[in-house]
Amino acid sequence: MDNRLVRLRPRSDTIYMARNRTVLATAPDGFVHGEANHGLFVHRTRFLSRYRYLINGKPPNPVALSNLDQHSWLGYYIITSPGLRRGEDTRILGPAGVITQQTLELRSARIVGDGLEDNLYLTNYTQHSISFRLDLEIDADFADPSETRDSRQQRGKIDQNWRADERELRIDYSARHRYRNQSESGLAEIHRVAVVRIQAASPVRFGGHRFSFKVALAPHEEWRMCLTLQAKIEGDLLVGPTACADMVPAADPSRRAASFLYRTRRLSIVHEYMITAQP
Repeated sequence: MDNRLVRLRPRSDTIYMARNRTVLATAPDGFVHGEANHGLFVHRTRFLSRYRYLINGKPPNPVALSNLDQHSWLGYYIITSPGLRRGEDTRILGPAGVITQQTLELRSARIVGDGLEDNLYLTNYTQHSISFRLDLEIDADFADPSETRDSRQQRGKIDQNWRADERELRIDYSARHRYRNQSESGLAEIHRVAVVRIQAASPVRFGGHRFSFKVALAPHEEWRMCLTLQAKIEGDLLVGPTACADMVPAADPSRRAASFLYRTRRLSIVHEYMITAQP
């Protein structure tokens, strides 16, 4: 009898979420930077090849990132307060190597399944009002998994259409090629569309593959934003997680209860640090 065990080596450089025929694979920081095998794949097509947040042009510092289950994920980030005065609270450092008493904190709650829903929460944990620019970088190349590692086998046309009044971005990909085999020949066509919608209290602008917001927060004030991506394949729009539960008024409990995002509002993170007295 062979008692040897199979040794499994998980990919430490990738965070996975999956449901139905949808997989979101990100770098360890929770973002998609365009690497091979990373992105949002729906029916083996990469509907997101780049996805990350920037605060005043800089990425936030990841503190705690974890799957809640196979298809949901929660990420916690902190950013040095944009309005922090030099020398203010510089003696206390947190796990991400930045000041923790005067921070802007970002929480991301995601769900996948025939699409993507991403809820962002920004909270001002400082004693003064702050203002900053939030950018969401986004792009899609519509490659299949093998094409992300090697050269493209199909080359089509990608169009972007931003509808500011509806806060909707459509990234449209179409390609066609002739084929011939032993039994038949003809013209094959491919049509994929990423339908991205934004819900937020602040105005949003789009340009250069970025959604941009100007955000102003009083002390301990919170700002929310919800992004949904639906996949349209050969004319059929898939029904993904598009509830945006925390953007729905509290008077509608049925929709709020339909999402785990409502429950994550009760999560809290406690930091403990040892401070050594200086002689």
